[in-house]
Amino acid sequence: MGMKMRQQREKITKRMRNRMTIVFYLLVVLLFVFLCRGLLNDHMLDPYQLCAVSASVSSASSADSNTVQAAEEEHLHKANDVDLNDWKLILSNKTHPLDENFEVDLTPLDKDETQFADSRCADKLLAMVKAAKKDGIELYIASSYRSVKRQKVLFEEEFEAYKSRGFSDEDAYEAAAVYQAPPGTSEHGTGLAFDIVDGDWFSEHNNLNEKFEKTEAFAWLSQHAADYGLILRYPKDKVEITKYGYEPWHYRYVGEEHAKKIKEQGLCLEEYLGILD
Repeated sequence: MGMKMRQQREKITKRMRNRMTIVFYLLVVLLFVFLCRGLLNDHMLDPYQLCAVSASVSSASSADSNTVQAAEEEHLHKANDVDLNDWKLILSNKTHPLDENFEVDLTPLDKDETQFADSRCADKLLAMVKAAKKDGIELYIASSYRSVKRQKVLFEEEFEAYKSRGFSDEDAYEAAAVYQAPPGTSEHGTGLAFDIVDGDWFSEHNNLNEKFEKTEAFAWLSQHAADYGLILRYPKDKVEITKYGYEPWHYRYVGEEHAKKIKEQGLCLEEYLGILD
């Protein structure tokens, strides 16, 4: 009997404590509301001012970010003593399309005149192919200069391929743009970009893919391309900057001096030029 009474008293005591706790927290909340209203009335905590401060902080943060990027670009630009008007360093990518009136003097790279290059770099490219052959490497230029019209055809083919797989227009466009530049934004339009692989490898695979990096031809290019003024344009670790997928076959002529600096510093062209947008 005594045990039951103690248990009942403990239950009653527990309920009273719980009620007192609830009352206490209610009083705290009411006090907080009262104080806040008083502060607002005294214009010490104007909600519109809070919004303005928040917007100001956000704007300042964005401005700081832009300032940092601008400073980084300027640093890279000065560090490499880059002349952005140098024809060898023309930038053509998704955010810097070629001028619609851009023209280039072309020289054929083969007897059948199926591949062309900017006349100012053609000799260097052919000299590299010849040097590789002496080392037992048969380099094959799978693609070179492309007109905007040709690039449009290639992009539309890629776009339609994704559409046929059920992609929406927007998703198909984004997917196609990973490896095929939209018309006007392809480096191939400069006459300075070349898709270079091993002839036998290309005949076997009949397309361009990342497996090329496992070939002796890729190893040779990695070692010697800069000596002839060419760089690997879309490195594996620069996808976030170039906005293109890794292409171990895509090389870009920038001249020997620039190519060696880019290789030594481990940069992509955008970084070297200090143009990171």
